[in-house]
Parts: sequence; structure tokens; C-alpha cells
Amino acid sequence: MSPIIRTRGVLDHGKFSSTAYGKVAFLYDFLDRISGDACEKTRNLFLGRFTQCRNALEVGSGTGRFAALFAAKDNPGELTLNDLSGEMLERAQLKLAASGWKGRCYLLPGDITRMETDQKFDVVILHFVLNMFPVGDRKEFLERCAGFLSEDGTLWVSDFLRPKYFWPCLISQLNWWIAVVLFWALARNRPNALGDLEKVWEGREWIVLDKKTILGGIYGSYLLQRRHREKPASARDAFRPPP
Repeated sequence: MSPIIRTRGVLDHGKFSSTAYGKVAFLYDFLDRISGDACEKTRNLFLGRFTQCRNALEVGSGTGRFAALFAAKDNPGELTLNDLSGEMLERAQLKLAASGWKGRCYLLPGDITRMETDQKFDVVILHFVLNMFPVGDRKEFLERCAGFLSEDGTLWVSDFLRPKYFWPCLISQLNWWIAVVLFWALARNRPNALGDLEKVWEGREWIVLDKKTILGGIYGSYLLQRRHREKPASARDAFRPPP
């Protein structure tokens, strides 16, 4: 069943990002390749972990480079792709068709922060999306995305990190600002600080199921799950005599 989408209160995404991604759609894969495919390698760190996945939502799917690999490797029954740019999604749809994947694909153009749905997903994927949000909005954005998860669903986050050591940190900063300049020039996005992404989900609300990093901690991928709150025992259960 196709997701039923309703509008909701927004994070005012338009203040710090644009919908001009369509202008760089034809260059998007090229920019990934000239970076040494580091972003793609990061996105693929947990491929094959979701072979029992019934449905998945990828937020900010771009041209579908990851979606095609995910569909081929994990073979979900349904895949919903979201992006600000309809042009990006059109390219993603072509990649999925060329991959020979037989599942159902739904395209969801627009700002995910303006949407909500009663449909829940086994996995929600955020690859290199959090860094596009101002540091102060990231927790709320993560919460919004968590609202799309099924009860035991997994949030899969990959992004730039702030390495602990000097040289990887320097390379990370240079790499980040080159990417920012390219996309600011081509798509007019406002640059945002890298920030410490792990702070976005630290605390008692989330469990880190797994974590992998590459290139000295410049890039990282995380599998997160909501921590189930224990239901308080009723008064009757609390005072029930032992058998």
C-alpha cells in the first residue's frame, strides 16, 4: 500500500537548504566518484543486514545509487524514496528499473519534515542528510524520522564525523568544505557545521545496535533503535501475592 502522506508542522527546512538539487542531479554521481566513492563505501557498510526487511524508507535518496544496491542486496518488498528534488527521484527510479529489482517502489518528492503517515517502516535510512540540518535542529529532525519507524524498526544513519585525531580531522574539514563549496555553488545550500553527530542520539532514548567507521573516523555509519520504555506495573500486579 502506498504511504498516505499528510502535512504537519515544519522545521522550516527552506531557511537553510534549497530545492535546487535538480540542477545538480546530472553531476551528483560524478561528485561522489571524484571523492573516491567514500560516501558510497560508507552507505554500504551495513548492506545485507536487512534481508528480512518488509519495507524501507530512504530520506534524501538522491539519484538512487544506494537504493539500487540496497534493493538488490536486501530485497525489501517495498521501497519508498524521498527527496526534495523530483529530478533526483526520476534518476533513482531509472536505476531501480535497470537493477532488475522486482519489488514495489514509491516516490515521495518534497520536504520530509512537512509529512507524516500512518504507515510504518522496518528501516528508515538517512545517508548524508543530518549534516544538511543546523546543529540545533538535528535532534528534532531525528525524532521526526523516528516517527516513521515500526515498533522494532531500525534507523540507519551514515554521515560525516568529527574525527578524534589531528590528521583525519584536518582531512575531514577539507573534504567537508570542498563538498560544501561545490553544493553551495551548484545548488545554493547554506553550509552547516559538522557538529558531533553522536550527540544527536545520545541519552536514554536510543540504543546503538552497531557502528562502523572508515578513513580514520572521517565517515561513519550507525544502526539505531528506539529503547522500549518499561510499562509500569499496575497496582494489582504490584501487590499480587506470590504463588
